[in-house]
Amino acid sequence: MKYFIDNWDKISTIFFAFLSAFFAGLSAYILWMEYKRNNPKIIVKMTKTKTLEDVDYFETINCSIINKGRRSIKITRCFFLLKDGSKFPFLSICPMSTIGTSPNFPQILNETEKFEFNFSFESLQRITKELTSKIAYLCFTDSTDIIYKYKIKKKYWKD
Repeated sequence: MKYFIDNWDKISTIFFAFLSAFFAGLSAYILWMEYKRNNPKIIVKMTKTKTLEDVDYFETINCSIINKGRRSIKITRCFFLLKDGSKFPFLSICPMSTIGTSPNFPQILNETEKFEFNFSFESLQRITKELTSKIAYLCFTDSTDIIYKYKIKKKYWKD
C-alpha cells in the first residue's frame, strides 16, 4: 500500500495513458465502421427465367445489379469475363436478342435501387459456341472502374 501512496502520480499517469489509448482505438474503430457502412454494397445476379410472349414460352436470362449501400454509384458498362481473362462486351449479343428495352449505360443507382435487363438464352448459347474460351463471370463496372462480378457456376449453367 505504501508503494501506491508514494507513487500515485506515476500510477495515475499510466492509467490515464492507457485510458486515452483505449478511447483512441475505439474512436478509430468507430470511424472505420462508419467508412465501411457508407460504401456501396453491390450485388450482381444472373438468373434463367421463362418469359411469355404471345402464346409461346422461351428462356431468357435476367441480369441485375442491386445497390444495397448508402452511397450512389454510376454503372458504366456490362460485359462477360472469359476464363482466359479476356472481356466479351455484352453489346456483342445483338440488340434484337434483348427482351423489352436494351440496357442503356450509364445508369445511376441510388440507395436500394436495382437495374436489370433480359436477353434471350438462345442468343447467349449461339455466341458462346463461337468463343474460344468459356464465360466465367458477368461483370458490371462503375465510373471508378471497379468491377462487380457474378461467378457463373457450372452446376447452374450447364448448357
